Amino acid sequence: MYRTIIFDLDNTLVEQDTPTLLPNRKEVITGLNSKGIEIYLASNQSPPSWNRILSKNKPLAAKYYTLADMIARFERVMNELPIISCHAALIVGDATEADKLRKMLRNPDKIIDLSPTKIIMSYRLDWRKPLPGMLNFIVSNYRLDRRECLFVGDNDRDKQVARNARMDFQHADDFFDQRSVSVSTPLTSAKT
Repeated sequence: MYRTIIFDLDNTLVEQDTPTLLPNRKEVITGLNSKGIEIYLASNQSPPSWNRILSKNKPLAAKYYTLADMIARFERVMNELPIISCHAALIVGDATEADKLRKMLRNPDKIIDLSPTKIIMSYRLDWRKPLPGMLNFIVSNYRLDRRECLFVGDNDRDKQVARNARMDFQHADDFFDQRSVSVSTPLTSAKT
């Protein structure tokens, strides 16, 4: 039986690059929460500076966020959904963004806990999906049994991170399209 569901953010709960919830998300997640299912969020996020460096100042295909933008997005989603905590793996390459994080962290390998909003961010490389560091942190920090955890995402990288963290995966389209989401038995179907 799943007692915990961890969701990806973009294209799983919200439209890409916006805080707008996708259809059926609030109703399904509120229903799961009312059954005692714990809800967490795990997402790769990237401030704009590093992506400009990687793209060599070419126009970016997607929007990338400042740290303040990311926090605001998470807070808005958390205000609408019964999420225990949000977790974000950051890529930081620009000195300005890195300095902001260092002031918060005092050590670049630690985790930023923005309590009481319960947003936890890190730019440890092992937190970047498909590496399992972020999911492993959620499991160990909240003392969860990974056999009772389901990761819901929208792409192959999400499927791979679930596999790497030794937990079940279900594609968001399949998860939210069910007439009645059941969490009584492990769901092993995954969109390929």
